[in-house]
Amino acid sequence: MLRTMSKIFIISFAALLMGGCRQAADLRNETATVPFSRGVETVNELRLSHIAASVEYVPLETTDLSLLSRIRSNMRATQQYIFIHAGGGLFQFSRSGRFLRQIGRHGQGPGEYSSLMHYAIDEPNEKIYLLSSPQVLCYDMDGNWLNNFRIDKDLAWQIALVNDTTLAAYIYDVDGSEEHSVVLYNTKGERLNAFPPVVHIPPGSNGGMNIRYDDRFMFTYDGQACFKDECSDTLFVVTPQELKPRYAFEMGKYRLPMENHFAVNGQLFDQTKSNYLHILPIETRDYFFIPYTTWGVTDGRLCVYDKGSAACFTVSGNGIVNDMDDGLPFTPLTSIGDNTLVSVWEASEVIRLMGEHPSLGGIEVFRQLLEDDNPVLMIVDLK
Repeated sequence: MLRTMSKIFIISFAALLMGGCRQAADLRNETATVPFSRGVETVNELRLSHIAASVEYVPLETTDLSLLSRIRSNMRATQQYIFIHAGGGLFQFSRSGRFLRQIGRHGQGPGEYSSLMHYAIDEPNEKIYLLSSPQVLCYDMDGNWLNNFRIDKDLAWQIALVNDTTLAAYIYDVDGSEEHSVVLYNTKGERLNAFPPVVHIPPGSNGGMNIRYDDRFMFTYDGQACFKDECSDTLFVVTPQELKPRYAFEMGKYRLPMENHFAVNGQLFDQTKSNYLHILPIETRDYFFIPYTTWGVTDGRLCVYDKGSAACFTVSGNGIVNDMDDGLPFTPLTSIGDNTLVSVWEASEVIRLMGEHPSLGGIEVFRQLLEDDNPVLMIVDLK
């Protein structure tokens, strides 16, 4: 074991996690509640073998054109590729980690963008959409620029595909002036529909952004565009007609009250933010993995909700114990598929741990690492 695990309330999870009904709830027609506040107050050890089918380490190739800085959480994978949003660009790798290309580049010319805010992958139609608000740029899977279209919102922050002709854009409301939180466009930039904010900030609020690199306002799961505002307890599916509630996260005393919102009262927010929790739910077929922190803090903990058994708990110690290959401990950063999780390890950190834990030297890809290499992805396919 690489790191000492806290033994608070340790019980056997072979029965708790794997027993009972293992079918993911079909929530297309109902809303389920995730008892998050209960999970925060229930601490248990979790071993990777209880939930995972396989572990793979993918070192991302290091070249002069692929040097990565600050990998963001909106990574995606297709059957052939891994897409990494890092350092203001989108980098495309093979599934084995070989660098292929950067999609687009900074500039003012055709196929170039001023800033990359978010992206969406249309795997069936082999298209990539980059958001450089208010522009959306479209490329093929080989990185060839196809076209641009302009949307009518300058504060579009993230995007997701509703279907192969409809794009949903999340509109960040900084001061209560926005009439919509999600706007739908076709691939010509024409507005199709719009939905009012799910969190109502009083007009005339102080403004100010609280965006984090790893916030997941919009993402895709099970072929559906999903949306969760950072101050809302509800996870929605975006359809052409509505925002449809799917899950409600019961926050209890950990919910940030609107009167303490950073846009409403910045001073009160700063004084009380450590009392409330900020969650980043990651959905897979059988679980929600929910990294959480107090507001304004980057390092946090991990809550797990089992859809089948309704067990909800915080993982003790420094993450999920890797008892499968005696390799690196695991705390997911995001999902790269409906049932695949990924964490990111800096090469220098892996090398440091190899000095402390000789067993890591038995993993071949680690022995080849250099201090300045690109990070290593730890990819976990779930059972």
